Amino acid sequence: MCIGVPMQVIEPDGSFAWCGADGQRERLDMRLVGEQPEGTWVLGFHGAARQVLSEQEAAQAIAGRQALAAVLSG
Repeated sequence: MCIGVPMQVIEPDGSFAWCGADGQRERLDMRLVGEQPEGTWVLGFHGAARQVLSEQEAAQAIAGRQALAAVLSG
């Protein structure tokens, strides 16, 4: 199953940005969404930011991922 991960921009760097989620960092390609300031939530998928998220959308996506993990773990 492929699911995008809500990530928060930690360190913008032009066409790329270091983003964080679940205690891990990943360098995302930002060309699809444009350069974003620190603190912005994005949906990361296969090394690229696919969509800018509001805080509410990010919280909902995180809750959904946690619920899915709970179901999968029994």
